[in-house]
Amino acid sequence: MNRNDLFRAMEYIDEKTIENSEVNRTVKYQKKSTKRTFLLVAMLSLFFAFATVAVAARLFGIKDTLVDSNDPEIKSEMVLSGFTDSNEYKAAAEWLAFAESYDPDGSILAQVDPEGPDDISLDEKYMHYPVYTQEMADKIEEIAAKYGLTLYGSVVPGDLNLLVAKLIVNDNTEFSDEAYNTMTDGYMFEDGTFSFDGIFNASFGRLSVDYQFRRSVKGVFDPVFLNIGDIEDYQEQPLTTDSGVQLVAAISEYKSVLITEFDSCFVSINVMGGTDIGITFDDLKDLANTFDFSVIENRVGKSAPDSQELPSAKSEREQSYIEFSREGVVDKIPVETVSLVNSCATIAMAPEYFSHNICEGIDTFTYDAWTGERKVYYSVYPIAQSSPNQICEELMKSHADNYASSNVFAVKVGSYDATTVQFDSETDSPSNQLHFFIIPTDGGCIVIEAQFDFEMYEGLYRIMLALFDTLKIG
Repeated sequence: MNRNDLFRAMEYIDEKTIENSEVNRTVKYQKKSTKRTFLLVAMLSLFFAFATVAVAARLFGIKDTLVDSNDPEIKSEMVLSGFTDSNEYKAAAEWLAFAESYDPDGSILAQVDPEGPDDISLDEKYMHYPVYTQEMADKIEEIAAKYGLTLYGSVVPGDLNLLVAKLIVNDNTEFSDEAYNTMTDGYMFEDGTFSFDGIFNASFGRLSVDYQFRRSVKGVFDPVFLNIGDIEDYQEQPLTTDSGVQLVAAISEYKSVLITEFDSCFVSINVMGGTDIGITFDDLKDLANTFDFSVIENRVGKSAPDSQELPSAKSEREQSYIEFSREGVVDKIPVETVSLVNSCATIAMAPEYFSHNICEGIDTFTYDAWTGERKVYYSVYPIAQSSPNQICEELMKSHADNYASSNVFAVKVGSYDATTVQFDSETDSPSNQLHFFIIPTDGGCIVIEAQFDFEMYEGLYRIMLALFDTLKIG
């Protein structure tokens, strides 16, 4: 398999493929714990109140996603980033036409890539695109510019399984106790584009099937395709979930597909089975009902912020200083006060140490100079309609088994009473520390999540604590 194969069909993007691809340099997905975990509290989705009903902006049909292929073995290939009238679709189709004619016999790849993908020297920003020469990289840039699209950002290894814990709700009353929908493997880019593999087991042993869920953020060049065989082999009909989300479903003998479109993204679900294992449209609706699409329909990353969700993207900042004592010496650090995008609050960052970005609508401040195995960061986000005790319980369930010690106690964050949950010495990375500070508010809680390395405990962690004390709510 070469780099083009990664984007040739969605079903190729599984754990084994990623392990043998360029993507492995930054993904290295972990099931038991994550390297960056600020969305794990999203497992509290049952406590969230969503007042609006999710409704897709518009729907065409499966045929409106197909693109012509020069490969005689592929009859129908879906673009997984948009319908035919979108710039995302047009860019993907143009890339496919170029890629199929560029190196048909693989001779160029064999010449530039004799030992595997790690031998290819291209700019890091092309790492997650199926390119292996500068000419191909230049074509990526040309197409992206032509259609006004951005390229993928970095992979955020820990964020996806935390987001999916909120996306998959598993609370449909029709399911038996044995029913479940769960994620296995996947990856997510910082712009919010992601793909993950899942397993759906419906009630009464009626269905157990693997599937792949992909969210392609609008405005991003996402040339990923799904080979669906012959479109004439499919039956198609619209579906509406119990929460009001409209999708198009299609079933063939060996594959089923669900697609929908929102203002900010295009969503496709590739189900690894069809009439051969008895899948019906009712089964596909049951699968769709296990997703809370409101979690992702209008959320994007920092590469393409949604103006309705991120009204404070241009944060008001003011220059000031914080003072703190470290080893008996008082330090004075210049800071900037940042208005948080997802809550009526502000907090300081120290530009000398931290960079600010918005990922999935959450303010995160990262110490980019740290080169250790785990990221050093703090994130601030609200948890609606949840008490500190409820959040503590969920955090202990999620993290305690992966750390040598965990503690819960009362603290002060600035002028606010708070609860802190501290996890120290991760099992496979003893220096890793993960601390949460939970501040109750009228509508729930604000959480500050901090991950850092033990080597920095007396240094950067004390700066973090001083920054937390600048939090102002309201």
